[in-house]
Amino acid sequence: MQRLLDLGFIEVGEWRSISGGISHSIVRHLQAKNLLYAFVCKGEVCYIGTTTGTLKSRMNGYKNAGGTQRTNIRVKAEIMNVLHQSQRVQIFIFLDEGAHTFKGYTISLAAGLETVFIAAIRPRWNYRGNVRIIEQPTIPDEENAVLEEDISEVDIPLRIGQNPMEQVLVTLGTTYWNGGFFNLPMHLVHLLPPAPTPVQLYLNADAEEIQMQGNFLFANVQGQPRIYGGQQLAGWFQANFPVKQIIHVDIINPTTYQLHA
Repeated sequence: MQRLLDLGFIEVGEWRSISGGISHSIVRHLQAKNLLYAFVCKGEVCYIGTTTGTLKSRMNGYKNAGGTQRTNIRVKAEIMNVLHQSQRVQIFIFLDEGAHTFKGYTISLAAGLETVFIAAIRPRWNYRGNVRIIEQPTIPDEENAVLEEDISEVDIPLRIGQNPMEQVLVTLGTTYWNGGFFNLPMHLVHLLPPAPTPVQLYLNADAEEIQMQGNFLFANVQGQPRIYGGQQLAGWFQANFPVKQIIHVDIINPTTYQLHA
């Protein structure tokens, strides 16, 4: 927890057990956006996440977890387990003021730091075996939507170990590098899923693999195939590659992609 405080996190509340579920005591910064948050139990950082939506919407995602929201359901269960042991679950946030730029482009500090903090601190609720779990923002249907979707939590080896159906070279122009997406060639449409479809992304750099969820969609009226990863994917691009770097995209199957240099 002290590491969070040293990095500029502030405590805003805690989770509480209520009949049939959980609630939180946050009363400030509820409308803040573009932030990191952390759950701390007995001084241990147990979970780190990020949201481009409001803090209120993101916490409500845990409070009202249900349906197919695997990550929300899983983390809510972890919170409830700690609370049932009469222990506190404190909530900390890191506000991204949005004043950071690189060559004229605004950079999401929260998105970039999430990857760094999870790797450095290794919160136990962010990991399944050797696979690091990062929550992934998706394109919202409405302004106040909860922007993080859920990912598959099946343990996998550090390398997929499957021969790809197709390999594509992608040049990380500034639009891809800042926007956290990339397009695929039109002639590969027969290998791709219907749109929109959640897809699994395995990001390999420096002998470490990050698992995250993205979305397949058709980007424009011409039907350009696109894999969208948002701020998390942009943060990974920016942390590992310069603009104009050529990366490999392996299409393992229609909903599984591996990215590497």
